[in-house]
Amino acid sequence: MQYQNLGKNRIFAGLSEKEIDESIELMKARVKFYEKSNPIIKEGDEISSFFYIIKGSIFVYKCDILGNRRIISIAKSGQLFAEAFYINEVKFSPVYAVASEDSKLVSLTLDKNNFVDRKDLYLKIMTNMCKVLAMKNTILRKKIDILNLPTIRDKVLYYLRSLELENSSKYFFIEYNVSSLSEYLGVNRSALSRELSKMKKEGIIDYYKNQFRILK
Repeated sequence: MQYQNLGKNRIFAGLSEKEIDESIELMKARVKFYEKSNPIIKEGDEISSFFYIIKGSIFVYKCDILGNRRIISIAKSGQLFAEAFYINEVKFSPVYAVASEDSKLVSLTLDKNNFVDRKDLYLKIMTNMCKVLAMKNTILRKKIDILNLPTIRDKVLYYLRSLELENSSKYFFIEYNVSSLSEYLGVNRSALSRELSKMKKEGIIDYYKNQFRILK
């Protein structure tokens, strides 16, 4: 299928298959391909659409006034990206987004003028979109909580415990390498690497590559 699993996204919850197909057409869906490390949106780019990720993943970055890069979030297969900016009519992107692996995306619009004869569909999708944005606000609050913690160890444990809860397992995988994780946590890469090694030696955590386990 050209738009594989797009119709299963939460923004189409409660719609029939026929309504989903009609909505996708009205949303001007277009498939786009991005190779690993290629930019999807650059800071300052005009926002004219949002995206659904069919395959791959996206790192979303923000640079401070000193040029330091921080990972805000990662968007994965089956998720939306840039919908908050689009829906809130943010004209220019405040972030930089790059494909963290070869990725296949669908660009979408949600213009009520295109739904002039199907206002019922527009209302349903917008209602679902509000629920999606509310969930993303919860994720953003977690990131803010991490950044406000005083030490690298506190940040690491908070992040790992949240993944442990999400996966309901003592063994889980993280989505970042050390360099990317340091950007996400807002800490120095070398300092993070040293702290992870110390925590492993002290029997607090165990890990091999991207698989982690909290021991105590």
